[in-house]
Amino acid sequence: MIYLVTEVMWLLSSNWLTQNEFLLDLAKKLYDCVPLWPQDFTRIAELNAKYADLPGDFADLSLIVISERLDIAAIATLDSDFDIYRRYRKQPFERIFVLQYESQIQQVKILQEDLSNESDRPKFPLLSIKWRSQF
Repeated sequence: MIYLVTEVMWLLSSNWLTQNEFLLDLAKKLYDCVPLWPQDFTRIAELNAKYADLPGDFADLSLIVISERLDIAAIATLDSDFDIYRRYRKQPFERIFVLQYESQIQQVKILQEDLSNESDRPKFPLLSIKWRSQF
């Protein structure tokens, strides 16, 4: 999960207050980590070869693998490479989180407040992090 926190911190680097809000949310255990399994690394290696011409990184490829394993097409990301990446080698991602860096965390909190029924909550790994039922 450290590699994903590092990527989020870089994406939020224009505003240290937003970075700290994200870190404090992690400290409060507002997210459950979706871990990589040993077999996931084989798929990550396949994807690394397939997308060798893209500036993909371990965090991107991990998200693809986790989305395939959990059968989740919607992904929260600012990375336009997810318009190119494909799940199961052909299925496109639904990028649902294309916001300005500074408002990223605030928009997620507004979304969380608006979702009153757990079954209505979006199913996507938030940077390999899934929603907890206490929101």
